[in-house]
Amino acid sequence: MEIQSGKTQNRKIRNGKLWNGETQSWKTWNGKRWDRKIQNRMEQGRKRQDRNRYGIHSLAVTVTLILLIMTASLLVIQWIARIEEEECFERLYEETGSLARSFERNAQGDTEKMSMMAALAAKYEDLGDPALWEQLSSSTMSQGVASLSILLPDETLLSAEGRRDGASNGVSFEQAAALGAHISDREENGEGEPVLRSYMPILDREEIRGILICDIDLAALSEFMRDSAYGGDGALYIIDGSSGEFLVDTWHLELGNIWEMGERDMASGYDHEQLKQGVSSRESNYVVFVSETTGEYLYFYYEPLDINEWCIAISVPEEVVFASVREIRSVFLYFVIFEIVSFFVYFLWILRNSRHEAKEKQNQLDSVHYIYDIEKLLFNAHEKKENLNQALEKIGYIISAQVVAFWLKGGKDDVLYLWRESGEIPRASDWTSGRLVRALRGYFSRGYAEFEAKSPNELKAVLPDVQAAGIQNLFAIPVRDMDGTLCGILLSCNQDNCRLSAFALKSVSFSFRMFCHNLLLYNTLKEQSEKDSLTELKNRNRYELDLKKISRVVHHSLTCVYIDVNGLHELNNTKGHEAGDHMLRTVAAQLRTRFGERYTYRIGGDEFVVFLPDVREGEAEKICGEMVDDMNARQIHISVGISRRTGDFLTTELIKEAERRMYEDKQEYYEHDARGARQRMRHQR
Repeated sequence: MEIQSGKTQNRKIRNGKLWNGETQSWKTWNGKRWDRKIQNRMEQGRKRQDRNRYGIHSLAVTVTLILLIMTASLLVIQWIARIEEEECFERLYEETGSLARSFERNAQGDTEKMSMMAALAAKYEDLGDPALWEQLSSSTMSQGVASLSILLPDETLLSAEGRRDGASNGVSFEQAAALGAHISDREENGEGEPVLRSYMPILDREEIRGILICDIDLAALSEFMRDSAYGGDGALYIIDGSSGEFLVDTWHLELGNIWEMGERDMASGYDHEQLKQGVSSRESNYVVFVSETTGEYLYFYYEPLDINEWCIAISVPEEVVFASVREIRSVFLYFVIFEIVSFFVYFLWILRNSRHEAKEKQNQLDSVHYIYDIEKLLFNAHEKKENLNQALEKIGYIISAQVVAFWLKGGKDDVLYLWRESGEIPRASDWTSGRLVRALRGYFSRGYAEFEAKSPNELKAVLPDVQAAGIQNLFAIPVRDMDGTLCGILLSCNQDNCRLSAFALKSVSFSFRMFCHNLLLYNTLKEQSEKDSLTELKNRNRYELDLKKISRVVHHSLTCVYIDVNGLHELNNTKGHEAGDHMLRTVAAQLRTRFGERYTYRIGGDEFVVFLPDVREGEAEKICGEMVDDMNARQIHISVGISRRTGDFLTTELIKEAERRMYEDKQEYYEHDARGARQRMRHQR
């Protein structure tokens, strides 16, 4: 480290003479020289004043920018709040509609089930037959079903627990028969608990022998549906529009009446009569009111159901609606603080540096950021291919080029990643056909470190096979692997500054080199970790990964085929593991031929799993039957379990069912094999 030091002269003026502290002597004072020194000091003072004025102006600009940022931040927060409110309304609309359709489908399904139970009951002479009630009790209904009973013409009520006389709530056989199949509004059972009742006549030759009654416990139904609204953060209601009674209320502990809850404080633009009129008239609308429980606004949306005069509604607290806004507000606050600190530091920085130095440092900083951004994008581009396109786009904007491309040497097929400005690229056929890349590969194979053509004539002179029409200039550099092998080519076309392009492409060549190296290692490791080395099918690791996303490719149904190879252990013990490996490869080849490789896995020693999205019902059984026959002809025996699901289902349950059926098939195979062995032994005796 070099340290510079200096001395300050001690000067005194006495009797027209100047005292020199260094020589310890008096000298005659030269007034002109002293005037020049005073003028110099005055000039320095003016410069300091100019710098102070410049600093004051910079401070004023800084303060103005801070105020502008704070104002803009407040406006952005308000704008985001409006967007969040609109998105909340949209989500309430979508979720309410979805829940309405789901509730209607469940109700329709229960009605169909009761119709089948009524048809079953009609076949029995005695409606109190225990065998009938055993079948009725085993039937599955929707969540919340409390009891089943049959009302007879003599007002006797039959149930699985026995007989009791009279129907609760004064419902007579004649009244129920006149209404036919229907669902009641809110009633009370014998214990005074709120229930819904579903009625279904039991017909025998057009004669009503009885009425099947299903009681639905509304308290249990509310508890079951508690977490189904707005991801569990909202409340779900089902309201009788004719009476205002709640049939389902996941917000309050007890069911009440919406009209008896009194007028609530409403947000601007909403009123209580609007809510009452909308629910009674079976309309769909939004309401924002104050909750008496929490004291904050509730965002409420209601929609009619195709059941009686009911409507379904969802409410969401304000804190849920604007949760992200509060987070954004906090982020903006920290952002403003950060901006204030940054501007203050910037103000101090501009006082100490000239504009030229600031520009130079900014250019250097931009270059570092450019290289760092490209390196950061390419660091994991072997996993996220979109990062490579973003890196090419960033290079294109930095060098103002029309086209930036990267040719990557692949294992089977080479890949050309291409970024371009909007519009047609020059000679698109040359790029897509690979003519330009082939020419550059030949050029760099001769050991050149870069290629530069500043005009179409230069390009034609060096690469005569490339059509130069539309190409004004071209720059390219090779990207070589660790051993010097050409693994890629980075090139740009029609840039404003070829010198800048050369610097920009060369500065990031190492990052592209590391990308090629990482991509090679990544593909190798991925193939080794996801492919079974014996059968070349996908292994257990890939199976576990695909389980998380298999449902995304399903449109209508998903079929799971679970296969186990019988006798593998015995074959290994008797004929050696080579014979066992041959058997597994044979089965794998059959699976690959019949089902393809996309969703075919070897998940264990002798176990295979195949997923078949959206195949026709029975198609899997047909293919597996042909495969079993083919394997039996080769003296290879497999056990197969097939499961198929439609609609909403859990993939794990689908697999468990297929596995269970496979084990049933396997048990049957070994039982059959054991019987055959005993018969052979008796025959030998």
